[in-house]
Amino acid sequence: ATSTAAINPLPASTVALATDTSTVPDLRGKSLRQAMLLVNRLELKAVFEGNGIVTGQTPQPGRPVPDTKILKITLSPEPVN
Repeated sequence: ATSTAAINPLPASTVALATDTSTVPDLRGKSLRQAMLLVNRLELKAVFEGNGIVTGQTPQPGRPVPDTKILKITLSPEPVN
C-alpha cells in the first residue's frame, strides 16, 4: 500500500521542498549590492565583512545551505589599475 501522507501532508505540517536555493550560490566577484540582492532573493541571510567586492564566503559555493540560512561574506577593495 502507498502512503498518501507524503502527497497530502496534514494541515500545519512542515514540508521541505528541494529547490535550487538548497545550495550556496557563488557570490565571489560580486559587489556588496549584487550579493545583498541575491541573498535576499534566495531568502538567505548574510553577515558582510569588509568593503569592495566579494572575495570569500562561508560556506563555500555549491555546499548545502546551512540550517541557519546565514552566510558569511568577505569583501575586499577592488584593485586599482
